[in-house]
Amino acid sequence: MKKELIERLAQLGAADKDQRELSEVEYISAIAALLKGQDFMRLGHGINGSRWEMVMMTVRRLKKNCNALGITCFDKGLDGIREAVRRRSVNDALQIMTRITAIRVRLINMINEGNEG
Repeated sequence: MKKELIERLAQLGAADKDQRELSEVEYISAIAALLKGQDFMRLGHGINGSRWEMVMMTVRRLKKNCNALGITCFDKGLDGIREAVRRRSVNDALQIMTRITAIRVRLINMINEGNEG
């Protein structure tokens, strides 16, 4: 059951189906903790407040944590936010953040459904 969930997440770029460091349950828990964590909220608050240094630090931390778990579905969005920060474009960063949030919510729902069944 957990194996199927990991495979479905891997198809979306949200997991590494070949990871061997953690058990399936621990791995899914680690992904869920990252997706439900405060970093995404910090990112949104930083963008809304034009706190660019905080946004860049949060993007770096998220990329590092995503890479450690084999999550690639946020790479393009986080790179886009980084570029929007360089241009000081709040609107561009918010649009990208909206797409990231949609992906994140979809993944959280998928994990919650997988844990119920």
